[in-house]
Amino acid sequence: MAWLFRERWFWIVFLALVTIILAPFIVVSVILSLPPIFRLVSMIVLVVCWGVAGAYKEWTKSKREEANKQEKISEPAA
Repeated sequence: MAWLFRERWFWIVFLALVTIILAPFIVVSVILSLPPIFRLVSMIVLVVCWGVAGAYKEWTKSKREEANKQEKISEPAA
């Protein structure tokens, strides 16, 4: 089992998981430590950015599906 701790991929995955777990807690603690007006502004910015990211994801998904649909239509029947 000691060989596992010498593998580079293990540490990359481990650090990625730790970052995924700790980053939201750090962001929330920083937001809660701000003065009230900045806390409000940061929460609004966070919600707006979250919405933009979600809309962009849906837009790219629909474009990919549309491209796949066009590709299937343009393929000649064998």
